[in-house]
Amino acid sequence: MRFIALVLIGVAVAGCPSTIAPQDGSDVDAALDSNAGDSASDMSVTDNPPPADAQLCGFGDGAAFCAPGQACLTCSAGPQTSFACVTLCTTGAECRDPGQSSCVRGGCNSLQYCSAASTGCGCGICAAEHTLVATPSGEREISAIEVGDPVYGMRDGQLVPVRVLRATRTRVWNHTMVRVTLRSGRAVEMSAGHPTVAGGRFGGLATGDDLGGGTIVRTDVVPYAGSHTYDLLTDGDQGAYVASGVIVGSTWWQPAGCN
Repeated sequence: MRFIALVLIGVAVAGCPSTIAPQDGSDVDAALDSNAGDSASDMSVTDNPPPADAQLCGFGDGAAFCAPGQACLTCSAGPQTSFACVTLCTTGAECRDPGQSSCVRGGCNSLQYCSAASTGCGCGICAAEHTLVATPSGEREISAIEVGDPVYGMRDGQLVPVRVLRATRTRVWNHTMVRVTLRSGRAVEMSAGHPTVAGGRFGGLATGDDLGGGTIVRTDVVPYAGSHTYDLLTDGDQGAYVASGVIVGSTWWQPAGCN
């Protein structure tokens, strides 16, 4: 049985302190082993090619195509830059596509654009679609997790089931991931900008560092073949959740009183 010790992590985000208390990660493994038969069906994603009149957005291997009238939402993704094509807006009334009815601000270039209420994680800084999330009924791919589902996270310093408040996905093209291999033998893949519970980013992790209770033995930047990246926000400490046996942060979490 795998054993992962979750250590005391002092967190400072935007100058606001928070803490995840010590916790024995074997509780997660026990839950996974006792419920190994339960799984959720995969979410199918249709990946359509760009239209013939699409305009090139970006450069080099990170280039994408946007239709006329759209703008590039940009983000650093490892050594490359990833792009998403969005429709600009000032209010939700300008977002007439029922599937993109909210006017939100995001991305590394801080665009205000039309988006679905259930999507976000600005500029794709999220998890790979096959990322395994610990739940009371066993590990499930993050792409199958929905709002309201119970997953493992931290509350008041204890590893417990917490509730998913947001389950989001973001369209990406020619994206790269940071693959972090742990001493346990497991690996987790996240975009370079995805937060850790220690206040850092996946792109800044190195061999020997601690990642949510696991020791890193290797980091690699790898191409991502998926069409979307995914993220969760829970009602637990820092909105965090357990992925591949370690606690990871959420791009949606914002400390009270911080901008």
